[in-house]
Amino acid sequence: MGTPVISDILDSTIGKVVDRLTDRLLPSQLGEKEREELKLEARRIAADELKAASDDSKSARALAAEIVSEAPTATD
Repeated sequence: MGTPVISDILDSTIGKVVDRLTDRLLPSQLGEKEREELKLEARRIAADELKAASDDSKSARALAAEIVSEAPTATD
């Protein structure tokens, strides 16, 4: 998903958000094992979505660069 440091920061941020949301929104009677499984799955989904968004952004930049390189210059 990027350089190791950036990936660690993003993973940490995703983990913090997931932890705060699950602590707030999951029912208190839910067992610890179930809570941890839900947190793990939420982290995985969030990381997948972040990677997909990053890939989309890279594709859009590549397409824009291609379009610009093919465009006529002002001196043509």
